[in-house]
Amino acid sequence: YALTWRHQLPAAEPLSIAVLPFANLSGDAAKDFFADGLTEELTSELARTADLRVVARTSAFLFKGGTTDAREIGRRLGVSPLVQGSVRWSDGRVRATVQLIDAGSGFHRWAHSYDAAEHDILGCQQELAVRIREALLLRVAPGDAEPPEAGPPTPEAYLLLLRARHHWNARTADGVGKALRLLEELAAQFPDYAAPWAARAECYCVLGLDAPVRVVELGALALECAERALVLAPQLAEAHAAQGWAIGQYRFDHAGSERHLKRAIELKPSYVMARYVWGMAACALRRFDEALRYVESAVELDPLSMVAHRGVAYVWFARGDLERAREHVLQALD
Repeated sequence: YALTWRHQLPAAEPLSIAVLPFANLSGDAAKDFFADGLTEELTSELARTADLRVVARTSAFLFKGGTTDAREIGRRLGVSPLVQGSVRWSDGRVRATVQLIDAGSGFHRWAHSYDAAEHDILGCQQELAVRIREALLLRVAPGDAEPPEAGPPTPEAYLLLLRARHHWNARTADGVGKALRLLEELAAQFPDYAAPWAARAECYCVLGLDAPVRVVELGALALECAERALVLAPQLAEAHAAQGWAIGQYRFDHAGSERHLKRAIELKPSYVMARYVWGMAACALRRFDEALRYVESAVELDPLSMVAHRGVAYVWFARGDLERAREHVLQALD
């Protein structure tokens, strides 16, 4: 089956895949964060695979809880294999089941189940990623066998981070506020854990876009958190992205912003937000061709993202091509 997929592609073209939101079969909506977190982490883990293009979370999550046919999902996302899964709890343990679906035919081709303690989401997503790679005859990119940052200090810390991400991904003022409270609690308990510091910096950058009265206060917080994340984890893509975003937005250090955002993309090519942020910054600097490359690559990785299409529209507008700008504005509105 894997060989069939591979032979359908030109030799240099990467296989495109999407991880659909895992179904929470517990009947308890409070456990959605766990299923969503497993989906997000599996997406990130697979994105470290050589010759694999993984659709970003934003686009994949538009199909959460829906009944859209697999063939239609594959068409809209531009992928062939789809990863679909579910999570079920019993007596303090969790069973995650994952399957590969051929989006061309809609048929199930492969499945695997993993049983673990509820707090072992890291082990769960790593095991599932390994099995999916084996099923697709793929390999980990050279030098990427190990993650760039040590894992979370405790399983509880990781679950807290997942809860924060769950709220952050709502992209509302209320959601960002809830995420910040959880991230601040996490940073207070585990001050040497870099991921929460990077996430806090991004939260403060988002808030700063719509809160001009608090821009000095939010800028100071964003810069402090981004710098702390980078000191703690110099090879963490999210730390470089947070630093690049913060110093560009609040210090107008465009050279430094470019350096950190491009380093984030180098460390994590699937990181859509870093591509979008630098694309918009390059546009502001009137480097339109470069800006277009980055925002269009964000759309390629996140084809149903309103933000990514808005970015492409903005660059075409700045270049004076109103027809192309209008095309992407309509897609963003849709």
